[in-house]
Amino acid sequence: MLPPGINAFRHALAEKLEAEQAKLTPLSQELFGKLCAEFKKVETEVAYYDEKLQAMATTPPESQRLLTIPGIGPLTATALIAAVGDVGGFTNGRQFAAW
Repeated sequence: MLPPGINAFRHALAEKLEAEQAKLTPLSQELFGKLCAEFKKVETEVAYYDEKLQAMATTPPESQRLLTIPGIGPLTATALIAAVGDVGGFTNGRQFAAW
């Protein structure tokens, strides 16, 4: 069973690879090394896009209002604004919820 969370996963993966390194063939070691490097690259890209998303979510006033609602984060706020656009088409919150 893998531990929850990206940091715990990364740590467990490094420990497991280090502990089992003697059992791995040189090709396997190379492949796992490349996979770990790719994992780090993807983590960097995700962090970059999270930063951009956070900036996008805090700029428009509509997003700022949505972010005050418990459980609404940058991803949900920007997705709602992108999906709904102008909320003027809804006469009340109940219509929006039904939509």
